[in-house]
Amino acid sequence: MRVACEDFPEEKLKDLEANLQLQKKCVAEKNFTRLFELDEEFHKIIAEGSGKERIWALIQQMNAHLNRIRMLSLAANYNWELILSQHEKIFTAIKEKNADLGEKAMEEHLKKLLFEQEKLKSEYQQYFKQ
Repeated sequence: MRVACEDFPEEKLKDLEANLQLQKKCVAEKNFTRLFELDEEFHKIIAEGSGKERIWALIQQMNAHLNRIRMLSLAANYNWELILSQHEKIFTAIKEKNADLGEKAMEEHLKKLLFEQEKLKSEYQQYFKQ
């Protein structure tokens, strides 16, 4: 996030903004499958705009379990509006070049997933190994 907030290409900033608009539409339409795809794209755009494409590719190779949890979370309708508001904070931080805000927003965003993982394990035990 700090790198993104330092020097983010205007073209990628526009891509993030367009992505957010599509996310809003998905939330309104309750289209969790497309929202998941846009969420992935949102973070990919940040990685690309930060010059971290190789790190993004590496993360994607190791992300199967995390993506399963994220998809289940969206399907269970947990906090779609919260995800959107966190993405908006991340976008604002990048746009305003505010690294402290960006770091805090991303940390909150990642912690949300950890909290949801425990809740999902409790509610959907059949999807997790004991």
